[in-house]
Amino acid sequence: MKTIFTCCLSLFFLSVFAQPVSHKQSLTEIEKGKDGFSRILIGDKWSLVSPNGDPISKQAYEQIRLFSSGRAAVQLKGKWGYIDITGKQVIDCVNDLALDYKDSSSLVFINNTWKKINKRGAVISHDVTSQDFIQFGLPDLTTSHFYFEKQIPSD
Repeated sequence: MKTIFTCCLSLFFLSVFAQPVSHKQSLTEIEKGKDGFSRILIGDKWSLVSPNGDPISKQAYEQIRLFSSGRAAVQLKGKWGYIDITGKQVIDCVNDLALDYKDSSSLVFINNTWKKINKRGAVISHDVTSQDFIQFGLPDLTTSHFYFEKQIPSD
């Protein structure tokens, strides 16, 4: 039954995006979130589908997290941003790291600095504390250093 569901979902999803099917483009992973939305890996790109199976965005992402407080973190060209449950990009992919939302805020890492943002992406605090990390279930990262490879956009 699971195999039939996977095959049907794969065919439906591929037909919605009207992409030619190749041997490299196969459904390799489905993860369903608590809210009913699922993230689907097709080839090497991630997409999201609604609880009724409809794709919520035609954009495919390098990485995507499940929804938390109405936002999902997405990665394009090595940078992170957020989409809402309609698939609209609500915060541009400009952050080096992005955590899942907890209630109405999240933490992002950009230009070697952690910032606390609201659901619109406005900075709530430039001074992220160890308590902020604990709220997100993480150890204190205020003194941690991160190194990122420079991403070269591919055509």
